[in-house]
Amino acid sequence: MSTADVLRPLWLAGITECKGARKTTIETFLIPKIAHLNSLPVQGGFTIFVANQKMIPELFSHEADRFSTAAFESLLVETTKPEFPRSIGWILIRGYYSAFFALHSLMRLHGWACTRLPKDICTRLNKDASLYFPGGNKIEAGLYLIKACNRNPELSFQYLGGKGGGSHEALWSLLFGFMKELTNVAMKNPVDAEAAQELVRLVSQFRELVNGNGGTTWLTKVRNRVNYSHGYGAWHPYQQSTCDVDRIINVLSRWKDQPSVAMSTGTSDELLQFCEACAFLISLCHSTMKDLIYRSKPTSPFRLSTGRLLDKI
Repeated sequence: MSTADVLRPLWLAGITECKGARKTTIETFLIPKIAHLNSLPVQGGFTIFVANQKMIPELFSHEADRFSTAAFESLLVETTKPEFPRSIGWILIRGYYSAFFALHSLMRLHGWACTRLPKDICTRLNKDASLYFPGGNKIEAGLYLIKACNRNPELSFQYLGGKGGGSHEALWSLLFGFMKELTNVAMKNPVDAEAAQELVRLVSQFRELVNGNGGTTWLTKVRNRVNYSHGYGAWHPYQQSTCDVDRIINVLSRWKDQPSVAMSTGTSDELLQFCEACAFLISLCHSTMKDLIYRSKPTSPFRLSTGRLLDKI
Protein backbone atom coordinates (compact mmCIF):
# COMPACT_ATOMS: atom_id res chain seq x y z
CA MET A 1 0.00 0.00 0.00
CA SER A 2 1.10 3.59 -0.61
CA THR A 3 0.28 7.12 0.40
CA ALA A 4 -2.05 7.35 -2.60
CA ASP A 5 -4.23 4.54 -1.21
CA VAL A 6 -4.58 6.38 2.09
CA LEU A 7 -5.36 9.71 0.42
CA ARG A 8 -8.06 8.28 -1.85
CA PRO A 9 -10.92 8.57 0.70
CA LEU A 10 -10.16 12.31 0.82
CA TRP A 11 -11.43 12.79 -2.74
CA LEU A 12 -14.72 14.57 -3.32
CA ALA A 13 -17.41 12.09 -4.36
CA GLY A 14 -17.84 11.97 -8.13
CA ILE A 15 -14.52 13.60 -8.98
CA THR A 16 -13.31 10.55 -10.93
CA GLU A 17 -16.43 10.63 -13.12
CA CYS A 18 -15.81 14.10 -14.59
CA LYS A 19 -15.21 14.38 -18.32
CA GLY A 20 -13.85 16.95 -20.72
CA ALA A 21 -11.03 19.46 -20.81
CA ARG A 22 -11.01 21.93 -17.95
CA LYS A 23 -12.94 25.14 -18.47
CA THR A 24 -14.93 25.77 -15.28
CA THR A 25 -13.69 28.19 -12.62
CA ILE A 26 -15.31 29.64 -9.50
CA GLU A 27 -16.11 32.81 -11.47
CA THR A 28 -17.82 30.98 -14.37
CA PHE A 29 -19.66 28.70 -11.93
CA LEU A 30 -21.32 31.42 -9.83
CA ILE A 31 -23.85 32.55 -12.45
CA PRO A 32 -27.67 32.55 -12.13
CA LYS A 33 -28.32 29.53 -14.34
CA ILE A 34 -26.04 27.35 -12.19
CA ALA A 35 -25.89 28.67 -8.61
CA HIS A 36 -28.38 30.50 -6.39
CA LEU A 37 -28.13 32.03 -2.94
CA ASN A 38 -29.56 29.50 -0.51
CA SER A 39 -29.39 31.15 2.93
CA LEU A 40 -29.60 34.46 4.68
CA PRO A 41 -26.11 36.00 4.49
CA VAL A 42 -24.57 36.36 7.93
CA GLN A 43 -21.32 38.01 8.93
CA GLY A 44 -19.42 34.75 8.62
CA GLY A 45 -20.68 33.71 5.20
CA PHE A 46 -23.53 32.14 3.24
CA THR A 47 -24.53 29.04 1.25
CA ILE A 48 -25.20 28.45 -2.46
CA PHE A 49 -27.64 25.92 -3.94
CA VAL A 50 -26.59 24.14 -7.14
CA ALA A 51 -29.50 22.57 -9.03
CA ASN A 52 -27.32 20.14 -10.97
CA GLN A 53 -25.29 18.47 -8.22
CA LYS A 54 -22.98 16.80 -10.78
CA MET A 55 -21.58 20.21 -11.63
CA ILE A 56 -19.97 20.51 -8.19
CA PRO A 57 -17.37 17.76 -8.67
CA GLU A 58 -16.84 19.10 -12.20
CA LEU A 59 -15.98 22.51 -10.77
CA PHE A 60 -13.52 21.10 -8.23
CA SER A 61 -11.94 18.71 -10.75
CA HIS A 62 -11.25 21.56 -13.17
CA GLU A 63 -9.89 23.76 -10.39
CA ALA A 64 -7.73 20.97 -8.90
CA ASP A 65 -6.30 20.13 -12.32
CA ARG A 66 -5.51 23.78 -13.00
CA PHE A 67 -3.53 24.14 -9.79
CA SER A 68 -1.76 20.79 -10.05
CA THR A 69 -0.37 21.57 -13.51
CA ALA A 70 0.89 24.91 -12.16
CA ALA A 71 2.48 23.11 -9.19
CA PHE A 72 4.37 20.56 -11.26
CA GLU A 73 5.32 22.85 -14.13
CA SER A 74 6.82 25.31 -11.64
CA LEU A 75 9.56 22.78 -10.87
CA LEU A 76 9.77 20.96 -14.20
CA VAL A 77 10.91 24.05 -16.11
CA GLU A 78 14.60 24.60 -15.38
CA THR A 79 16.06 28.07 -14.78
CA THR A 80 19.60 27.26 -13.63
CA LYS A 81 22.58 28.41 -15.68
CA PRO A 82 26.15 27.10 -15.41
CA GLU A 83 27.40 30.68 -15.58
CA PHE A 84 25.69 31.36 -12.21
CA PRO A 85 26.31 28.23 -10.13
CA ARG A 86 25.50 29.94 -6.82
CA SER A 87 22.19 31.49 -7.89
CA ILE A 88 19.39 30.02 -5.75
CA GLY A 89 16.81 32.83 -5.65
CA TRP A 90 14.46 31.67 -8.39
CA ILE A 91 14.77 28.01 -7.47
CA LEU A 92 13.51 28.80 -3.97
CA ILE A 93 10.69 30.98 -5.29
CA ARG A 94 9.64 28.26 -7.72
CA GLY A 95 9.66 25.74 -4.88
CA TYR A 96 7.43 28.01 -2.84
CA TYR A 97 4.90 28.56 -5.61
CA SER A 98 4.86 24.87 -6.45
CA ALA A 99 3.93 24.08 -2.84
CA PHE A 100 1.38 26.92 -2.81
CA PHE A 101 -0.31 25.55 -5.93
CA ALA A 102 -0.08 21.96 -4.65
CA LEU A 103 -1.97 22.84 -1.46
CA HIS A 104 -4.64 24.59 -3.54
CA SER A 105 -4.99 21.44 -5.66
CA LEU A 106 -5.11 19.05 -2.69
CA MET A 107 -7.83 21.10 -1.04
CA ARG A 108 -9.91 21.18 -4.20
CA LEU A 109 -9.67 17.41 -4.60
CA HIS A 110 -11.41 17.27 -1.22
CA GLY A 111 -14.01 19.86 -2.19
CA TRP A 112 -12.40 22.85 -0.46
CA ALA A 113 -11.29 26.04 -2.18
CA CYS A 114 -9.62 29.15 -0.83
CA THR A 115 -10.44 31.82 -3.37
CA ARG A 116 -11.31 35.46 -3.85
CA LEU A 117 -14.86 36.51 -4.76
CA PRO A 118 -14.71 39.64 -6.93
CA LYS A 119 -17.01 42.60 -6.52
CA ASP A 120 -19.18 41.86 -9.57
CA ILE A 121 -20.15 38.40 -8.31
CA CYS A 122 -20.90 39.77 -4.84
CA THR A 123 -23.08 42.49 -6.38
CA ARG A 124 -25.16 39.84 -8.14
CA LEU A 125 -25.45 37.72 -5.00
CA ASN A 126 -26.48 40.77 -2.97
CA LYS A 127 -29.29 41.43 -5.45
CA ASP A 128 -30.54 37.90 -4.80
CA ALA A 129 -30.17 38.45 -1.06
CA SER A 130 -32.22 41.66 -1.12
CA LEU A 131 -34.97 39.84 -3.03
CA TYR A 132 -35.13 36.54 -1.13
CA PHE A 133 -33.62 37.45 2.25
CA PRO A 134 -34.38 41.13 2.90
CA GLY A 135 -32.65 42.60 5.90
CA GLY A 136 -29.62 40.32 5.75
CA ASN A 137 -25.99 41.30 5.76
CA LYS A 138 -24.21 42.31 2.58
CA ILE A 139 -21.88 39.77 1.02
CA GLU A 140 -18.43 41.34 0.93
CA ALA A 141 -15.90 40.91 -1.83
CA GLY A 142 -12.78 39.20 -0.57
CA LEU A 143 -11.30 35.84 0.32
CA TYR A 144 -13.51 32.86 1.14
CA LEU A 145 -13.16 29.22 2.06
CA ILE A 146 -15.63 27.29 -0.06
CA LYS A 147 -16.65 23.79 0.99
CA ALA A 148 -18.67 21.14 -0.81
CA CYS A 149 -20.58 18.43 1.03
CA ASN A 150 -20.48 15.00 -0.59
CA ARG A 151 -23.77 14.17 -2.35
CA ASN A 152 -25.25 17.50 -1.28
CA PRO A 153 -26.21 20.18 -3.86
CA GLU A 154 -24.85 22.99 -1.72
CA LEU A 155 -21.66 24.99 -1.27
CA SER A 156 -20.81 26.87 1.91
CA PHE A 157 -18.80 30.11 1.83
CA GLN A 158 -16.82 31.17 4.91
CA TYR A 159 -15.45 34.70 4.83
CA LEU A 160 -11.68 34.89 5.39
CA GLY A 161 -11.15 38.58 4.69
CA GLY A 162 -10.78 39.44 8.36
CA LYS A 163 -7.68 37.26 8.82
CA GLY A 164 -5.36 39.96 7.49
CA GLY A 165 -2.87 39.72 4.66
CA GLY A 166 -3.59 38.55 1.13
CA SER A 167 -4.41 35.31 -0.65
CA HIS A 168 -1.15 33.62 0.39
CA GLU A 169 -1.62 34.33 4.09
CA ALA A 170 -5.24 33.18 3.87
CA LEU A 171 -4.29 29.86 2.27
CA TRP A 172 -1.50 29.09 4.73
CA SER A 173 -3.80 29.93 7.64
CA LEU A 174 -5.87 26.92 6.53
CA LEU A 175 -2.89 24.55 6.27
CA PHE A 176 -3.10 22.81 9.62
CA GLY A 177 -6.90 22.65 9.52
CA PHE A 178 -6.69 20.85 6.20
CA MET A 179 -3.93 18.56 7.47
CA LYS A 180 -6.15 17.64 10.41
CA GLU A 181 -8.97 16.86 7.99
CA LEU A 182 -6.59 14.77 5.90
CA THR A 183 -5.41 12.65 8.84
CA ASN A 184 -8.94 12.28 10.24
CA VAL A 185 -10.20 10.93 6.93
CA ALA A 186 -7.15 8.69 6.57
CA MET A 187 -7.67 7.12 10.00
CA LYS A 188 -11.46 6.90 9.70
CA ASN A 189 -11.43 5.00 6.39
CA PRO A 190 -8.03 3.30 6.27
CA VAL A 191 -7.50 0.89 3.40
CA ASP A 192 -4.27 0.02 5.21
CA ALA A 193 -3.97 0.88 8.90
CA GLU A 194 -0.18 0.79 8.83
CA ALA A 195 0.02 3.13 5.81
CA ALA A 196 -2.53 5.46 7.43
CA GLN A 197 -0.49 5.62 10.64
CA GLU A 198 2.64 6.35 8.60
CA LEU A 199 0.89 9.26 6.90
CA VAL A 200 -0.25 10.60 10.28
CA ARG A 201 3.36 10.38 11.49
CA LEU A 202 4.60 12.28 8.42
CA VAL A 203 1.99 15.00 8.85
CA SER A 204 2.98 15.33 12.51
CA GLN A 205 6.63 15.62 11.48
CA PHE A 206 5.68 18.25 8.90
CA ARG A 207 3.74 20.24 11.51
CA GLU A 208 6.71 20.13 13.89
CA LEU A 209 9.00 21.38 11.14
CA VAL A 210 6.68 24.28 10.27
CA ASN A 211 5.95 25.19 13.90
CA GLY A 212 9.65 25.01 14.70
CA ASN A 213 10.22 27.80 12.20
CA GLY A 214 7.44 30.09 13.41
CA GLY A 215 4.20 28.51 12.21
CA THR A 216 2.20 28.57 9.00
CA THR A 217 3.38 32.04 7.99
CA TRP A 218 6.95 30.72 7.73
CA LEU A 219 6.79 29.62 4.10
CA THR A 220 5.46 33.00 2.97
CA LYS A 221 8.05 34.82 5.11
CA VAL A 222 10.90 32.89 3.49
CA ARG A 223 9.47 33.59 0.03
CA ASN A 224 9.13 37.29 0.85
CA ARG A 225 12.64 37.50 2.27
CA VAL A 226 14.06 35.88 -0.88
CA ASN A 227 11.82 37.68 -3.35
CA TYR A 228 11.53 41.16 -1.88
CA SER A 229 14.32 41.63 0.66
CA HIS A 230 16.80 39.59 -1.40
CA GLY A 231 17.91 37.81 1.75
CA TYR A 232 19.67 34.50 2.47
CA GLY A 233 22.45 35.45 0.05
CA ALA A 234 20.25 34.06 -2.72
CA TRP A 235 21.17 36.76 -5.24
CA HIS A 236 24.47 37.96 -6.67
CA PRO A 237 27.02 38.46 -5.13
CA TYR A 238 25.63 35.72 -2.81
CA GLN A 239 27.03 37.20 0.38
CA GLN A 240 26.17 35.26 3.58
CA SER A 241 24.72 32.45 1.52
CA THR A 242 24.06 29.40 3.71
CA CYS A 243 23.21 26.82 1.08
CA ASP A 244 24.19 25.72 -2.42
CA VAL A 245 22.10 25.05 -5.49
CA ASP A 246 22.85 21.32 -5.68
CA ARG A 247 21.51 20.59 -2.21
CA ILE A 248 18.42 22.74 -2.80
CA ILE A 249 17.63 20.96 -6.07
CA ASN A 250 18.25 17.59 -4.42
CA VAL A 251 15.71 18.24 -1.67
CA LEU A 252 13.11 19.85 -3.93
CA SER A 253 13.38 17.00 -6.45
CA ARG A 254 12.03 14.61 -3.83
CA TRP A 255 8.52 15.72 -4.77
CA LYS A 256 8.64 13.03 -7.46
CA ASP A 257 9.00 10.34 -4.79
CA GLN A 258 6.85 9.23 -1.87
CA PRO A 259 6.14 11.88 0.83
CA SER A 260 8.20 9.85 3.30
CA VAL A 261 11.29 10.53 1.14
CA ALA A 262 10.57 14.27 1.10
CA MET A 263 10.49 14.33 4.91
CA SER A 264 13.68 12.36 5.48
CA THR A 265 16.47 14.92 5.12
CA GLY A 266 17.05 15.61 8.81
CA THR A 267 18.66 18.93 7.89
CA SER A 268 19.10 21.90 10.23
CA ASP A 269 19.62 24.48 7.46
CA GLU A 270 16.54 26.70 7.24
CA LEU A 271 16.52 26.89 3.44
CA LEU A 272 16.76 23.12 3.14
CA GLN A 273 14.00 22.74 5.73
CA PHE A 274 11.95 25.16 3.63
CA CYS A 275 12.59 23.00 0.56
CA GLU A 276 11.73 19.88 2.56
CA ALA A 277 8.35 21.33 3.60
CA CYS A 278 7.61 22.41 0.02
CA ALA A 279 8.63 19.01 -1.38
CA PHE A 280 6.36 17.23 1.11
CA LEU A 281 3.27 19.16 0.01
CA ILE A 282 4.10 18.75 -3.67
CA SER A 283 4.73 15.04 -3.17
CA LEU A 284 1.32 14.59 -1.51
CA CYS A 285 -0.27 16.26 -4.52
CA HIS A 286 1.83 14.24 -6.96
CA SER A 287 1.04 10.90 -5.28
CA THR A 288 -2.70 11.40 -5.18
CA MET A 289 -2.86 13.01 -8.62
CA LYS A 290 -1.13 10.04 -10.27
CA ASP A 291 -3.68 7.75 -8.60
CA LEU A 292 -6.55 9.99 -9.67
CA ILE A 293 -5.33 10.07 -13.28
CA TYR A 294 -5.25 6.27 -13.30
CA ARG A 295 -8.77 5.95 -11.86
CA SER A 296 -10.46 8.72 -13.87
CA LYS A 297 -12.35 8.53 -17.15
CA PRO A 298 -10.21 8.51 -20.35
CA THR A 299 -11.47 12.03 -21.16
CA SER A 300 -11.18 13.42 -17.63
CA PRO A 301 -9.54 16.84 -17.17
CA PHE A 302 -6.81 15.10 -15.16
CA ARG A 303 -5.83 12.86 -18.06
CA LEU A 304 -6.13 15.64 -20.62
CA SER A 305 -3.97 18.10 -18.67
CA THR A 306 -2.03 17.00 -15.57
CA GLY A 307 -1.54 13.48 -16.92
CA ARG A 308 0.04 14.73 -20.13
CA LEU A 309 2.32 17.04 -18.19
CA LEU A 310 3.50 14.26 -15.89
CA ASP A 311 4.12 11.99 -18.88
CA LYS A 312 6.98 14.35 -19.80
CA ILE A 313 8.92 13.53 -16.63
